Amino acid sequence: MHYENLIIGTKIYYTGDMANLPADGEIVKVHGNPFYPILYDISLDNGVEKRIARNISPVHLEKSPGRRFIIMSEYEEERNERIKQLQEMRTR
Repeated sequence: MHYENLIIGTKIYYTGDMANLPADGEIVKVHGNPFYPILYDISLDNGVEKRIARNISPVHLEKSPGRRFIIMSEYEEERNERIKQLQEMRTR
């Protein structure tokens, strides 16, 4: 996935943090030009609006322990893989 090419309507999973609960959302606006970093406005299903700067903080999207925003399809794949691993551990 090329995170600098996300479009309006891309489904996002927000992992939450100490002050905010996890939530589903989607990109509602993309800001960008050659002189500034790409910014994504994300509307979450709990009514919270977030803005992230892709070029300043790639940790927000790329796989890392501090990642806060995950493309929904990637989140679902990772979640299903974790569930599968847990099920395999249970059957041992």
